[in-house]
Amino acid sequence: MDRYRHAVPDRYGEARKGALGSAGIEPVVVRQPATDPEGARAGARLLLARPDRPTAILCFSDAIAHTVLQVAEDLGIRVPAELSVAGFDDNPLATRLRPTLTTVRQDIEAKGRAAASALTAAITDARTGTPHTPRSIVFPVDLVVRESTAPPA
Repeated sequence: MDRYRHAVPDRYGEARKGALGSAGIEPVVVRQPATDPEGARAGARLLLARPDRPTAILCFSDAIAHTVLQVAEDLGIRVPAELSVAGFDDNPLATRLRPTLTTVRQDIEAKGRAAASALTAAITDARTGTPHTPRSIVFPVDLVVRESTAPPA
């Protein structure tokens, strides 16, 4: 069980202290060893079997959120009445699920261009012997609210 539970990474510390902390929320983070459906299923069961079951689960992808929705249904947990579920990607899958999935949308074309540019720069630096310094890029996001979320009862 401990292999699934990890602390929130430091880079999220300030956001957690700010937005979540001011709301009195201390998140429980489940990290899967892989993105396969069985790993996602195990992580969802771990969260949903807790005596202090969460009222919301935010997943790092819409595919993982889909698995959380399935596990909730298997356990008789009503979404969104008893549990809100949100994904990340705004994958076309999000609008085909029932309930439709609340998700975070990011410009995937901009992410692809940035990734290609970073790879090209790293290759160029390696070829010329120049030390390469990776950089962090923050992309704007949009919250797309659909049927899988609601305020806690």
